[in-house]
Amino acid sequence: MSNQREVVYKQRDQILQNERNIPIIRNMANKVASDIVHLFQNKENPNYVDAEKLATSLNTKLLGFDAIEPSLFEKQPIQNVVALTTRIV
Repeated sequence: MSNQREVVYKQRDQILQNERNIPIIRNMANKVASDIVHLFQNKENPNYVDAEKLATSLNTKLLGFDAIEPSLFEKQPIQNVVALTTRIV
Protein backbone atom coordinates (compact mmCIF):
# COMPACT_ATOMS: atom_id res chain seq x y z
CA MET A 1 0.00 0.00 0.00
CA SER A 2 2.86 2.38 0.76
CA ASN A 3 4.31 1.96 -2.75
CA GLN A 4 0.91 2.58 -4.30
CA ARG A 5 0.51 5.77 -2.27
CA GLU A 6 3.94 6.98 -3.38
CA VAL A 7 3.07 6.35 -7.04
CA VAL A 8 -0.25 8.19 -6.72
CA TYR A 9 1.38 11.20 -5.04
CA LYS A 10 4.13 11.30 -7.64
CA GLN A 11 1.56 11.27 -10.45
CA ARG A 12 -0.47 13.96 -8.69
CA ASP A 13 2.61 16.15 -8.38
CA GLN A 14 3.41 15.69 -12.07
CA ILE A 15 -0.11 16.74 -13.02
CA LEU A 16 -0.07 19.79 -10.72
CA GLN A 17 3.35 20.90 -11.97
CA ASN A 18 2.48 20.62 -15.66
CA GLU A 19 2.04 24.19 -16.92
CA ARG A 20 -0.69 23.16 -19.35
CA ASN A 21 -2.84 22.12 -16.41
CA ILE A 22 -2.56 25.40 -14.49
CA PRO A 23 -5.61 27.04 -16.16
CA ILE A 24 -7.64 23.89 -15.54
CA ILE A 25 -6.63 23.83 -11.88
CA ARG A 26 -7.39 27.55 -11.48
CA ASN A 27 -10.84 27.07 -13.00
CA MET A 28 -11.51 24.14 -10.69
CA ALA A 29 -10.42 26.18 -7.64
CA ASN A 30 -12.62 29.09 -8.73
CA LYS A 31 -15.63 26.80 -9.17
CA VAL A 32 -15.11 25.24 -5.74
CA ALA A 33 -14.66 28.67 -4.15
CA SER A 34 -17.78 30.02 -5.85
CA ASP A 35 -19.83 27.04 -4.70
CA ILE A 36 -18.59 27.45 -1.11
CA VAL A 37 -19.19 31.20 -1.04
CA HIS A 38 -22.72 30.89 -2.41
CA LEU A 39 -23.60 28.47 0.39
CA PHE A 40 -23.15 31.44 2.74
CA GLN A 41 -24.84 34.09 0.62
CA ASN A 42 -26.72 36.59 2.77
CA LYS A 43 -30.46 35.90 2.42
CA GLU A 44 -31.42 39.53 3.02
CA ASN A 45 -28.77 40.97 0.70
CA PRO A 46 -27.56 38.41 -1.88
CA ASN A 47 -24.67 40.67 -2.93
CA TYR A 48 -22.92 39.81 0.33
CA VAL A 49 -22.13 36.75 2.45
CA ASP A 50 -22.47 35.79 6.08
CA ALA A 51 -18.80 36.46 6.81
CA GLU A 52 -18.81 34.74 10.20
CA LYS A 53 -20.26 31.48 8.88
CA LEU A 54 -18.03 31.44 5.79
CA ALA A 55 -14.85 32.04 7.80
CA THR A 56 -15.85 29.37 10.33
CA SER A 57 -16.55 26.86 7.57
CA LEU A 58 -13.27 27.50 5.76
CA ASN A 59 -11.32 27.29 9.01
CA THR A 60 -12.91 24.07 10.22
CA LYS A 61 -13.66 22.15 7.03
CA LEU A 62 -10.88 23.26 4.69
CA LEU A 63 -7.92 24.37 6.75
CA GLY A 64 -8.44 22.56 10.04
CA PHE A 65 -7.26 25.55 12.08
CA ASP A 66 -8.28 29.18 12.68
CA ALA A 67 -6.49 31.29 10.10
CA ILE A 68 -9.27 33.28 8.43
CA GLU A 69 -10.99 36.17 10.15
CA PRO A 70 -14.56 37.07 9.20
CA SER A 71 -13.38 40.66 8.66
CA LEU A 72 -11.70 39.47 5.46
CA PHE A 73 -15.14 39.01 3.90
CA GLU A 74 -17.19 41.68 5.67
CA LYS A 75 -18.64 44.43 3.46
CA GLN A 76 -17.13 42.78 0.37
CA PRO A 77 -19.31 42.17 -2.70
CA ILE A 78 -19.81 38.49 -3.35
CA GLN A 79 -17.57 38.49 -6.47
CA ASN A 80 -14.68 39.82 -4.33
CA VAL A 81 -15.35 37.14 -1.73
CA VAL A 82 -15.21 34.47 -4.46
CA ALA A 83 -11.84 35.85 -5.62
CA LEU A 84 -10.48 35.87 -2.06
CA THR A 85 -11.77 32.37 -1.39
CA THR A 86 -10.24 31.11 -4.66
CA ARG A 87 -6.81 32.16 -3.35
CA ILE A 88 -7.46 30.24 -0.14
CA VAL A 89 -8.67 27.10 -1.90
